[in-house]
Amino acid sequence: MANLVETVNQLEALSATKVAEFEKKLQEMQNNFEDQKLTYKNQVETDLTQFKQTMREEYDKKFLEVESDLRNKSQLSIGQIEDEIANRREDLTQKIAEKVVKEIWQ
Repeated sequence: MANLVETVNQLEALSATKVAEFEKKLQEMQNNFEDQKLTYKNQVETDLTQFKQTMREEYDKKFLEVESDLRNKSQLSIGQIEDEIANRREDLTQKIAEKVVKEIWQ
């Protein structure tokens, strides 16, 4: 009977030791998990910030390209309109001069 009590006491002590080891291991795993979670969270935030910056730079670049293209097209269009106006003025000046000359000669 004493042997049985001693064996039970040894098993309880061994069990308590194993429980303490498992609790310690569980706490280490929990701490490791929290550390990894924080690391991944920081990495995601960093990646997201970089992604946003990259996207902003790409959109800004595209915007500047489109803006430049539209400005160039507008300048060409303005130049063509100015040329047309100059040609019309010249034509009108010639027509007026011809009419004046005709009226003078009549």
